[in-house]
Amino acid sequence: MRKDVMLALYACAIAMPTISADIVDVVREQCAAGAAECCVTGVVTMVASWGERTFVAADVSDPFGPGIYVKGPSAGEVSVGDVLEMRGRPAESFRSYVIEASAVSRIGAKWLRGAPYYRLMNLRRGEFNLRRLRLKGVLQQVKGPDSLRFGTEDGVFDVHLRVPSEDWGRHVNDEFELEGVVSATYTHHGQFIGTSLFVDAPEDIHFVVASPDPLALRGDPWNPHAREMSGSVTYVDPSDWFVVQGSNDWAVVYRSPETPSPSYGDVVRVVGFAILDSGETKGELLAWKVDVLESGHPLEEVHDLRWYDIFTTAESPEQGFNGLNGCRVLLEGTLADVSAGYGGCRFGLAVRDGTVTVHASAGLGDRLGRMASGHPRLRVTGVAMISLRNGFGRGPIPEIAAFDVFVPTDEDVEVLDDSAWRRQRWTRAVLAGLFAVAALVIVLLCAKVFFDRARRLRLQAVIAERKRMSADLHDTIEQNLAIASMMMNSSLMVRDKVPDQVTSAIGSASELLAQTKREIRDVILNLRNDELFEKSPEEIFSGLAADLARGGALRVRTRLRGLPARLNGALCADLVNVVRECVANAIRHGGAKAVLIVSDARPGGFVLTVANNGSPFDPLAAPGPEQGHFGLSGMRARAKRSGFALVFGRKGRLNTVSMEVKT
Repeated sequence: MRKDVMLALYACAIAMPTISADIVDVVREQCAAGAAECCVTGVVTMVASWGERTFVAADVSDPFGPGIYVKGPSAGEVSVGDVLEMRGRPAESFRSYVIEASAVSRIGAKWLRGAPYYRLMNLRRGEFNLRRLRLKGVLQQVKGPDSLRFGTEDGVFDVHLRVPSEDWGRHVNDEFELEGVVSATYTHHGQFIGTSLFVDAPEDIHFVVASPDPLALRGDPWNPHAREMSGSVTYVDPSDWFVVQGSNDWAVVYRSPETPSPSYGDVVRVVGFAILDSGETKGELLAWKVDVLESGHPLEEVHDLRWYDIFTTAESPEQGFNGLNGCRVLLEGTLADVSAGYGGCRFGLAVRDGTVTVHASAGLGDRLGRMASGHPRLRVTGVAMISLRNGFGRGPIPEIAAFDVFVPTDEDVEVLDDSAWRRQRWTRAVLAGLFAVAALVIVLLCAKVFFDRARRLRLQAVIAERKRMSADLHDTIEQNLAIASMMMNSSLMVRDKVPDQVTSAIGSASELLAQTKREIRDVILNLRNDELFEKSPEEIFSGLAADLARGGALRVRTRLRGLPARLNGALCADLVNVVRECVANAIRHGGAKAVLIVSDARPGGFVLTVANNGSPFDPLAAPGPEQGHFGLSGMRARAKRSGFALVFGRKGRLNTVSMEVKT
């Protein structure tokens, strides 16, 4: 060892004693002792590209042994091979140790080329984390100017270059030897998932073997070089993969953004790198080159599985359906359920002995989702992807764990003409319609009950007020009119002889008071009559006819048509009073023995006619108020007030009074 390095190590040992010469052991012991600061000397084996002044240092006496992370200030630029004295707080990170340095001093340099060679299988559990070593591999993918992926017979590893380079694309499928520091990757549960190699300079990557001709897809599974596959594209995923079906083989091809995507039905030649699983080719390729040989080639061959139990284990692998991966298949089954899938939808197809998961577009999922409740029968054509599991306790024959079908286009899913499904769908639609109608009827009934109750309450309030008004009229105005009439008649008896003109005037006034009293009595009767509000006009006039005919002296018949269901209370009262007056006049002045009450519909209303068989009646020659008769004037006043026309006439041997009402 150089003299300056030895002096630096001796000075550090005096300032802070170390437990062993191994830099990792020193930091580990200091962490266990809870030391606030320690001092170590090490050689830089890697300078990190992701963080400023972050590097890996190993023991000076064993530069290819375990290392530690160092974070903190540095004395100028740090390079691989620098021997540094580092002082700072020790800490333990996940499966490694760290010094958060407060001071870093360069005390020398060391040559670090010629690290020992390892296979990737030696690094599978992360035992050589943060060690400088060499690996061999075939360049399989250029992930970026400073990120490469290499393949070996044991698997793949990523390489991160501190100095980016743009020249690696022309070296794909070439074999290289690389020297750098290993960084193991773990999950948060501590499970090892992969290895990365951090390379400081392009000089640490050495060319070994040029790219050979591509191998067959399922050739030597341990060879990491490129493989070749030709066939028709049977499925294209919207994201980054497609399926190729050849005459005797198939492959799922994953492409990078730089690799062109073929179309469904194209005949292609694919060169790529096999993805291995436990040393076996899974039929998956990481695409390197994709050449379209023919576009739009028709896909005719399809395996019809409609009459088979596809999940049943066969007596031998050749008799089962394990070899259908990547092949186009035809299935029929019942739609079980529909849900959202990655980039589209997926739905269950219930077949003879299980459920197949079908992957399709989002638009097809929307259409199937609307009919899923009816469980229609579908015919599906797509690419089969089968997952297997070992038949534990049943021999070496694997069992089908999951059967997935990827549908290339929406036209490959057909809804069959299933009469049972149609009946079920129509039954569901009819039941839904009946339920909606029943719900609507219930709502309408509830609304009718509510509004009827509100109307009844309002009518009760109006009737109570009318009865109060009738009581006031009876107790005041009617009695006063009767007293006034009595006083006027008694005035004629005060003197023995009264002039005829006075007697006539007092008689007319008395008759007017009597007529007014009768009208007020009719008003009181109407105010107290609840039927005007609670019954229909037909019921009111029928009841009126029955009242008029009571006693047998008068025959009253009715023929009522075209009357509305309800009439305004005031209008109805005026019509009733006019009918009463017509009948009274017919009996008093015409000697009528029979009355006919008739109603007929008219545009915008109805006509109510009262006919009698009394003596002919001329309304123009009838006595009026001047002669002390107020019946006709009262009828005309009621007609004017309520807005209906009053027409007097004669039809044959009958006198008629018609009331033309607009509603």
